Amino acid sequence: MNLNTLKLYCDIARLRSFSEGAAVNRVSQSAASQAIQQLEADLEVLDLAIDCLRAGRHVWMEKPPAATCAEIERMQAASRESGRGVMVGFKKMFFPANEQAKALMDAPDFGRVAERRDGADGDRLRRGPAHRGGQ
Repeated sequence: MNLNTLKLYCDIARLRSFSEGAAVNRVSQSAASQAIQQLEADLEVLDLAIDCLRAGRHVWMEKPPAATCAEIERMQAASRESGRGVMVGFKKMFFPANEQAKALMDAPDFGRVAERRDGADGDRLRRGPAHRGGQ
């Protein structure tokens, strides 16, 4: 494992931003993404995730979380046993627009979020019944 790549990974997690982590390490976002994907490919990510769960830590990991359904079931079992969660992320998770959308949705007057979609036809957010006349 390359220590510079591990530092990059830790900076991205600490800063909660691919762009800031890349900037601190003087690499492009694309290079950062590729380095993290290679790091995860080099590691036994499934075993590492299960070890973290058993150590009482929540796990956030990049997609894909595992190679087979059986591996995902092993991770789910470890999550249930430990009482800790596993979240599979996407590279856009910490984009400023997504962080701002989360802040807006967390506001008490926003209402319940019923659905959030990203897709080729653009991002759409559908609010819960309180914002649709109770329907």
